[in-house]
Amino acid sequence: MSPRGTFLLLIATLALAGHVSAQGDETELARANSEFGLSLLKELCSTRKPQENVFFSPSSIFAALTMVYAGAKGRSAADLETVLGLRRAKITTRDAVLGTYRTYLNDLQSPNVTLKIANAALVDKRLGLLESYKRDLAETFSAKVRSVDFQNNLKKVVSEINQWFKSKTSGKISDMASEESLRGGVMVLMNAIYFKGSWKNAFDTNQTSHFPFYNGGIEPVQVKTMTCRSTMNYCTLPELKSQAVQLPYSGDRYSMVIVLPNDRAGLPQLIRALSVRTILTLLKKLSPHQVKLRLPKFELSTKYKLVDALKKLGLISIFSNQADLSGISGDRNLIVSDVVHKAMVGVSEEGTVATAATEVKFLVSSGGYPDIAEFYVDHPFLFVICDTATNQIHFIGAVHKL
Repeated sequence: MSPRGTFLLLIATLALAGHVSAQGDETELARANSEFGLSLLKELCSTRKPQENVFFSPSSIFAALTMVYAGAKGRSAADLETVLGLRRAKITTRDAVLGTYRTYLNDLQSPNVTLKIANAALVDKRLGLLESYKRDLAETFSAKVRSVDFQNNLKKVVSEINQWFKSKTSGKISDMASEESLRGGVMVLMNAIYFKGSWKNAFDTNQTSHFPFYNGGIEPVQVKTMTCRSTMNYCTLPELKSQAVQLPYSGDRYSMVIVLPNDRAGLPQLIRALSVRTILTLLKKLSPHQVKLRLPKFELSTKYKLVDALKKLGLISIFSNQADLSGISGDRNLIVSDVVHKAMVGVSEEGTVATAATEVKFLVSSGGYPDIAEFYVDHPFLFVICDTATNQIHFIGAVHKL
């Protein structure tokens, strides 16, 4: 029997902001990722305090759970297919999922934008991984596998994990693991996503000034606010009682879309109404328009333990003794004990910096526009950083308070 311990999956994402076509299963995988992200957004928002900001990377968490899926069988595989949206996307064979994901990873680059995805695995020397799982990690996720000693050299393992994340997120995330969190561990899967890009049209720092932002739609606070007036993709969304604007990054493949409720206190209602269909409709409606934009400079940092949220979405078996992750080691004695996600984002005149990390632990079980549209982001809003080629949402945030 494999040693009792923790299977840990860590994912970090860094995005700095300052057209490619995709089709077939790759686009469907992107849709599944976005559907999963919106479902998780609603769940996280429903369990947070009213004015608590929410920010995470659906791509990061999706990638982490896809690495788990590579070793899942039976009900565990079926649960992952459902919650990750793979079943609805009709990508339900293991080979199809991994093959599509591999294609997706090979088609991420855009001129003047850096998007890197790195994966690795640390495995206790007493846990034997199946050669087929090692091959999947290497061929699909380009993950290097290292043998370590969780039992007798835990401090070194923790240091190695944190250093890995520090290097993959340009120093933004470096404290993902601790001795306490890894005690009894047998395996760590790590994924880091790094995105760096400048705005296609940078804001003029001389135009940045203080304007009020209404926290929770009620309490005004003075915040540094960037201002510009130019032609940008814009639309009104009567069905969502909102308006939206798209800010492209250099290279045009990636962009930030900001959705601003008409009502200062309308963000909760907007989030409840969101779906992949409404997002796709929104993206199709965006068209060039003269816009006067005011956007606050902001930074967010969040950390979540996601097990409860994922259970509410229907992902239950992998956290129980019913877990079947025998595709990892050949035994049915691994369960997921925790999923931890950490994310950071900063938006400035030059662009956006965003990082995210997810940790999954496993245990051995016993319409018409005005001439100039005024888009003043002075109250709670939603934003996404997405791939315009596939419409995949890499980051999503609900900002209630600055």
